[in-house]
Amino acid sequence: MNLYLGFLLALVMIVTTTIISISIRKRNAPGAISLIFFAIGLLIWSITYIFFFYASQSWIYYWLGAAYLFSSLARLSLFIFSIQYTNNDHWLSKRTFGFFLIEPIISQAILWTNHIHGFFFARRTIELLGQTYQIGPWFWISAVYNYSLLLITILIIAQSYIRLSRIDRKLLGLLLFGAIAPVVLYVATLAGSAIIPGAELSPAVFIIPGITLVIGLVKYRLLDYSIQTRDAVIEIMNDGWLVLDDNNQVIDINPKAEQLINRPRKEIFGLPVEAALTDWPNVIRQINNNTVVLDTNFSVEMNNSWRYFNLRVQPLTNAFKRLIGHVIFWRDITEQKMVDDARKQARDEMFLLLHGLASAASEASNLQSFLSDSVYLILSAFQCQSIGIFLLDENQQTGEPLKLSLVNQVGLSAQLAKKLSRIAVKNGEAGNMYNEVLVKRQPFTSQVINNDPLVPFELQDLGPGALLAAPLRSSDQILGLVNIIRKPGATFTSEEIFRFNAAAEEISNFIYNDRQRQLAIALAERARLVRDLHDSVTQKLYGLLALTEAAQAGLEMGSTEMSTKVLVPIGENARQALKEMRLFLYELSPSNLKKDGLIAVLNQRLDAVEGRADIKRKIISDENISLSYTQQVAFFYIAQEALNNTLRHAHAKSVLIRLKQTKNNIVMEIEDDGHGFDTHDYKQGGIGLRSMQERTMQIGATLKMHSEPGKGTKIILSLRKDGAQHG
Repeated sequence: MNLYLGFLLALVMIVTTTIISISIRKRNAPGAISLIFFAIGLLIWSITYIFFFYASQSWIYYWLGAAYLFSSLARLSLFIFSIQYTNNDHWLSKRTFGFFLIEPIISQAILWTNHIHGFFFARRTIELLGQTYQIGPWFWISAVYNYSLLLITILIIAQSYIRLSRIDRKLLGLLLFGAIAPVVLYVATLAGSAIIPGAELSPAVFIIPGITLVIGLVKYRLLDYSIQTRDAVIEIMNDGWLVLDDNNQVIDINPKAEQLINRPRKEIFGLPVEAALTDWPNVIRQINNNTVVLDTNFSVEMNNSWRYFNLRVQPLTNAFKRLIGHVIFWRDITEQKMVDDARKQARDEMFLLLHGLASAASEASNLQSFLSDSVYLILSAFQCQSIGIFLLDENQQTGEPLKLSLVNQVGLSAQLAKKLSRIAVKNGEAGNMYNEVLVKRQPFTSQVINNDPLVPFELQDLGPGALLAAPLRSSDQILGLVNIIRKPGATFTSEEIFRFNAAAEEISNFIYNDRQRQLAIALAERARLVRDLHDSVTQKLYGLLALTEAAQAGLEMGSTEMSTKVLVPIGENARQALKEMRLFLYELSPSNLKKDGLIAVLNQRLDAVEGRADIKRKIISDENISLSYTQQVAFFYIAQEALNNTLRHAHAKSVLIRLKQTKNNIVMEIEDDGHGFDTHDYKQGGIGLRSMQERTMQIGATLKMHSEPGKGTKIILSLRKDGAQHG
C-alpha cells in the first residue's frame, strides 16, 4: 500500500468514526441517520477502493462494483440529509426514494456482469491505475445520475442558505462548501488534472464533505438544532403579511394573506396597494398617513367558521429613518379570543351564581329555605341531573365514624334518597371520595360513577354519569359535602370545578352563620330564662321561705292566730310559683307552628300552662283564616306575651282568645278578667309590651290595649287582609 492510499484510509477512518459516534448519540435529530449511512458508505467505499487498486485482473470488476455500491450509498445519504436538515421531508415519499434507487441497482447488475457484455467498460483504451478501459454507454448514464444528485444537493442547501439568518448561514455555508467540493474535483479530473488519480471513483473527493460535517458537528453542534427556512417559518405561518415598497407597490405576500384578501400572489405582485386591496379602504387610508400605526381587530368567515384577526399597518424605515415601505400584518387571534370569551363567560356565570346565592341567603327565613333555593341555582348553573347536600352530625364525638345526613336534594328517586338519608363513613379509607372531600378537603371528580372504585358503594347507585363533590367547610371546621351528577359523557372542566368549589364555600358560610345565629339565640333565651327565674320563681320561693319561717316562729311562741294568717299568703305564693314553673317548662318545650298551625299551637299553650293553673281558657276562631308563616309566628308570640302577662300579673280567673276576620282585616283579641292596669304605664312599657309592639310593626299590623284597674285587660291585634296575602 503506497503512502497516498494509507493517508487516505487513515483520514477517512478518523472522519467517519467521528461522524458515526456523534450521530449515534443524536440519532433522534433530523438527518442523524442519514449521516450515519453516509459515514458507513464513505468508509467501506474507501476500503473497497484499496482492494480494487491491488485486485487481480479477474477480480477487478467485482471490487469496482462494491466500490460503486458504497459510493452510491454515500452520495444518496448526503442527498437525503440535505432534504431532512432543511425541513423538506415532504419531498421524501416512498415513490421518490424508489426512483433514486433505480440507477444504483441497475449499475450494480451491469458492473458485476461487465465481463460478459462490456456495457459499462468495453475495451482497454483509457489508463486507470495501470490499466486501460474503454468507457461504455452506461458509464455516462451513471455519471449524469451522480452529478445530478450532487447538483440537487447543492441547490437544496443553497436555497436554504439564501433564506436563512446570519447565524444559520455560517453553518449552511460550511455545508454548501462541502457539497460543492466534490463537483469541483470531479470537473478538475475530467479536465485532465492528475491531482487525485481516478477521481471519478476515488472516495478522496468525499472526504471534504466529511470534514465539513465533522466541523459542523463539533463546532456548530449541527444536530442540536434544526434550521428553519423562510418557507418553514413564514410561508406556512398562521399570520398573514404583505410588504409594500416606497411606491406602495406589493413586493411580497405570504399564503395566509393571499387567503385573507382572496387574491393570489401572481395577481397582485407589483400592483399599487389601491388595486391590490380594493376591499380594505381603512388600510389604504392608513398607508397614506406615513406617521401613524393602524392597530384594529376584525372578524372574517373562512372555511365555514369565523376567524378573528388583529390588523396592523407598520411603516418601514431604514437606518436613516427614511420611509422605504410598509408592512401589513394580519395576526390570527381566534384562539386567544376564544380563551378570553370563555374566561369572561366563566366570570359572568360565577358572578350570577354567587349573586343568586347571596340573594337566597338574604331572603331565606331559615336554613332549609336557603338550601332549597341553592340547589336549584346550582342545578341551573351547571346543567346537572341531580344534587345532594350532606351535613355532618353536629354532635360528632372524636374517634367515632363520621355520620352524614342528606338534608336537601333534587333529582334523586325516593328510594335512593331514603338510602342516602344517613351515611356512616368509615375512618381511614385512603383514596376514597370521603377521604378526599372530608379529610383532605379537596374537590373530587369521577367520570363514570358506577365503575369508579373511589366512589363509595352507596353512591354508585347514582348511575353511569359524572360526579363532582366539594367540601362544605368554614375556617377549620368541616360541615359536610355537596355533590352534583351529570349525564354520562358530560365531564367537568377545571373552570367548573373552581366555580362549584366557590359555590360550596358560599353555602358553607350560610350554614356556619346560621348555626352561630341559632347558638346565639339559644344562649340569649337561656339568659332570659335565668333572668325570669330570678325575677319571678326565685322571688316567690324567697317569699315562701320568709313566710314559712315567720309561721314557724309564731308556732314556737304559741301564737296560732298569726300562723293561720301566714298560711294564706304561703299558699298563694306557692300556687303562683307553680304557674311560673309551668310557663317556663312550656317555653322550654319546642312548638311546631309550621306543622300544626296557629290555632293548634295556641290550644297547646292554653292546656299546658293556663289549664294547669286553674284558669278557664277558650279560643274562638273563624274558618279559612289565611296567614303567612311569618305572620303566624308574630301572632303566636304576641298572644304568648299577652298570656304571660295575664299569668304573672293579672291574677285572672279566665282568658279568651278570639280570632276573626272582617271585610278588610284579620283580628286577634286576647281578653282576661284580671286586675287590669293603668294604660298610661304602657307608654313607658315593660320588656314584654315592647316586644309585642315590635312584632306588630314587623308585619305591618296595629296593636291596641284596653285596661282599667279592677276591670281586666283586652288586647286587639289587627292586620289588613292584603298584608296577610302578601306579607
